[in-house]
This record gives sequence, structure tokens and C-alpha cells, in this order.
Amino acid sequence: MTTSYKVKFWDIRTNTRADKPGKKPRVVSHTVRWTVGNREKSQTFKTKGLAEGFLSDLRQAAKKGEAFDVDSGLPASMVKAKDGPDLVRLRRHVRSHLVASSGGQVPGRHDRHSRHRHPRSGRRRTRPTV
Repeated sequence: MTTSYKVKFWDIRTNTRADKPGKKPRVVSHTVRWTVGNREKSQTFKTKGLAEGFLSDLRQAAKKGEAFDVDSGLPASMVKAKDGPDLVRLRRHVRSHLVASSGGQVPGRHDRHSRHRHPRSGRRRTRPTV
């Protein structure tokens, strides 16, 4: 991981799109732009608030004196957070462990039609016709 302390921030660029010629262009997204070393970096966000928040996080990291990764353009603290545990993978692991320990049935899960079955006969209930 190559790092650099040479970071410059640019203003947030508003991306617009004109639906038809002669119509007022509408705002589509906002792009945060910055450089690390001599490499330009950018990240696009749907709302201006998200873009401003991300730019603020980058500026605060630079103010604290953190080194920025040249490849990703992110400060060291944000690179570590991005490489953190994958929640989807963790959920799958926990679920497979629960299924294995409960004999192949996911705890808390029932037959999808069980609430519509009659408690004594086991037959499926039918709704009365009007």
C-alpha cells in the first residue's frame, strides 16, 4: 500500500442532464474530486448532502495528518473500514451454522402455509366465499 500526504481537494461538481433541448437541465448527481500524489480521484453521490459529508470526512482525515492510499485515494482509516468484515458473508456463515446445529431446519422458520392449515386435521383452510 503506497501512501502519500500530498492531498488536494476540489469543489463538488454537480452533474446535470437535459431531458429535451431547450428544457432546464436537472441535477442527476454530485461528484467529489480530489488528488492524492499526482493521481486524480473522484466518487459520485446521489445527493449533495452525501457528497459534502464524504468530502468533510476526507478533509478531517487530512487535517489529522493521516496518510492517504495512492491506489484507492482514501485515508488509512477509511481503507481499513472498507476492508472490514463483510456482513453478508458473516450472515451466511451464522445461518449455515444454525441450520447444521438444528438438523437442517432454520430455527424460527416454518412451512410457508402452516398458518393456513387447520390445527387438528392438518387440511388447508379455505376462505368462505361471499
